[in-house]
Amino acid sequence: MDNTTIRDSVGYQLAYASKHQQNQLITALDELDLQGGQELVLAQLAETDGCSQSDLLRRSL
Repeated sequence: MDNTTIRDSVGYQLAYASKHQQNQLITALDELDLQGGQELVLAQLAETDGCSQSDLLRRSL
């Protein structure tokens, strides 16, 4: 009989790593007074400074 557990599975490890990364991102954004998703808008603004809100919306779809 195999002694492996669900925690040994690749799927579990990937889910755990993803959740850990998400928690680190939330902590980093919180330190900058940003909410989740705002970093995506900032990245768009960094690429195309001065674009309008409607331009940002079109780019995000």
